[in-house]
Amino acid sequence: LCEATRRLGGKLIDAAAPECKGYMKRYLEWLDRETKECGAIIQFNAKITPELVENLSPDAILVATGSVYLRPSIPGIDLPHVVMLADFHRNPGQAGQRVVVCGGGSAGLECALDLARAGKAVTVVDQLPLESFASGMPYFPRLDLLQQLEQAGAVLLPEHTVTSFTDGGVQVSGADGAPILLPADTAIVALGVRPNNQLGQTLEAKYATGVRCVGDCAGGKNLYDATHSAYFAALSIV
Repeated sequence: LCEATRRLGGKLIDAAAPECKGYMKRYLEWLDRETKECGAIIQFNAKITPELVENLSPDAILVATGSVYLRPSIPGIDLPHVVMLADFHRNPGQAGQRVVVCGGGSAGLECALDLARAGKAVTVVDQLPLESFASGMPYFPRLDLLQQLEQAGAVLLPEHTVTSFTDGGVQVSGADGAPILLPADTAIVALGVRPNNQLGQTLEAKYATGVRCVGDCAGGKNLYDATHSAYFAALSIV
């Protein structure tokens, strides 16, 4: 197992960061422990390249390079009070009193819930309609999350597009195109991920057989997809 960083877990580390995700923290700890005890040779800080794969000369290759966060070219995104969701989770104390979370997916909403419970004034904005917020979640956990957000006082602002970040907050526009400034001391960018599949495509082009892409890099939508695609890919190796 070649891991490019010094810790196992990938995006699951960020997904388990919110306070409300205690069950996922325990799952991550279990995965980490079981993997280290399973007998596999694990190489940390091993950046995976086609050359490294060739040197190892494996009979089969499972590519699980995950995904990368979307960082759109929105004016002002480099301002100091605008932070990516993953960076925020590594330093949650940086949030000011007024927070705008850009992105109504499950990760953005869970971050907003933590902040609202901590007494912050939180607004979540997304261009999607409200019924599409956290649409990838199962029905009852999604319903519970939305109810908890309401109880915590978080404001959800659907069908509004982020047009720019300014020193005073986040500039958005609705269906009528009229600009609205959402005052913010901190803006958190939680606009999703895209597959990190460059290595997989390179290896698939190089080797006729034996390469299997799993998880986010293969277009997986959630932890269930990632876990099961990897499990069945491993079973297929004979």
